[in-house]
Amino acid sequence: MSNNTETPDMEGRNRPFFRKLFTFKYHRPSDLQQLLISILGFVLVIVGLTYTAWQLNAEANATDRAVSQTLFSSNLDTDKLFIDSPQLRPYFFNSKKFNSTEISSADYNKALAIADYQLDFFSVIFDQEQFSKELQASANLRNAWDNYMQQSFKKSPIMCSELKTRGEQGEYTSGFIEYFKADC
Repeated sequence: MSNNTETPDMEGRNRPFFRKLFTFKYHRPSDLQQLLISILGFVLVIVGLTYTAWQLNAEANATDRAVSQTLFSSNLDTDKLFIDSPQLRPYFFNSKKFNSTEISSADYNKALAIADYQLDFFSVIFDQEQFSKELQASANLRNAWDNYMQQSFKKSPIMCSELKTRGEQGEYTSGFIEYFKADC
């Protein structure tokens, strides 16, 4: 043989290895069919994996948009509570405390309900940060939410009271309670 890439054929002549590889007289038809089926299968697996990755990414983006929309909607719902009960705003925004004669009033109970609603809402924001690409990607957005929540605790004794009460009942994660306890 003259070099490693040539092999003698059945008639004793030398043929380049790759030319022999793709010449049908050296292979059984079933070998070529198996090779083509294997190549096709490999291509289909790659296409399938690529499509699945694309689909998972699209679903993750849709979920993230849904979380953002839910947070925005819940924030508007909280605003509506104060529109419907403007007399309660000072208890949430001006550090006003309920006095002992007001504790049995309907306004006090409604304020407790609003505080519970806000605590639940804040807990969702706090817990969803790790799953929301939007909150992770935008430091400004996350800082805005943190500031809004911290100011809510700083300016609302009833929010702090409910955080303490419901925290003692185990209704929130210790991370959530510890993060906002300092603002009370």
